[in-house]
Amino acid sequence: MNNALQMKVCSKCNISKPLDRFGAHKRTQDRLNYHCKDCINAQSKIYKSRASKPCRIEGCTKFATGHGYCSKHYSRLLRNGSPVGGGTMIGAPMEFIKTVALPYTGDDCLEWPFARLKNGYTSFKYNGEVMAHRVVCKMAHGYPKVGMNVVAHSCGNGHLGCVNPRHLRWATQKENMQEMVMHGRARNQFTSVFKATEVKP
Repeated sequence: MNNALQMKVCSKCNISKPLDRFGAHKRTQDRLNYHCKDCINAQSKIYKSRASKPCRIEGCTKFATGHGYCSKHYSRLLRNGSPVGGGTMIGAPMEFIKTVALPYTGDDCLEWPFARLKNGYTSFKYNGEVMAHRVVCKMAHGYPKVGMNVVAHSCGNGHLGCVNPRHLRWATQKENMQEMVMHGRARNQFTSVFKATEVKP
């Protein structure tokens, strides 16, 4: 029987049309597309008209695909919350340590401008270390002695991301905790129990 005489309903426009108005499709039971050629062409024109619009970011020459942004800027929007925000360039944290942190001679804290952990401490993976202030301390003061495997901040601002080499030194865990208490931190941080002498007026 001739395909032109047989009819099929398009699932897009719900109009019964001859089989020759449907393109071939391998996976359907009758080996024909669900949508007729007219609906597919109309959808293609809509897509092309959307794709002809440029990306909303000034200076970007790519075409918009999602919410007015090209695929690159749209994925940045989803990942970072900003279409122009991007990740850290490869090698930038180590470059900061070598060119800014190590030669720094000021007395003020030098804040780490890259990733941080939830507790505010620096986050940086290098040779098995996961914190930037440990890397800076190792480069500035050498490897730690046995038992002195904690980096103590004389400023008490490790939780604020300080990487000033003059504020860093190797210490024991006990020394570090004593310094934290002197700076008003790390006392009963996991409980709400205070001694009468520890309650601040």
